[in-house]
Amino acid sequence: MTSATSLTDNHACDTAATPKCEGLNVLRLVLDIDRSADGRVEGFVHPGGAQAAMPFSGLLELLGALEELLLPDEGAQRANEATR
Repeated sequence: MTSATSLTDNHACDTAATPKCEGLNVLRLVLDIDRSADGRVEGFVHPGGAQAAMPFSGLLELLGALEELLLPDEGAQRANEATR
């Protein structure tokens, strides 16, 4: 897999003196991204904290994993609607 870089590296919100980050919820992720033999993007989203890594295969699954992390209730509702 390609080496992953954390968003904490050189991130504008890393210092307490950065006023534009006040009041914002900052989500830091690590992405392990690789290409499959057929050229598909695949890998893992590693959220902070004790949450388990989320696998994905394809850009739509990556977006779905990000949506679930950012909007857990809406992401689950959309997943249920897609399976109907």
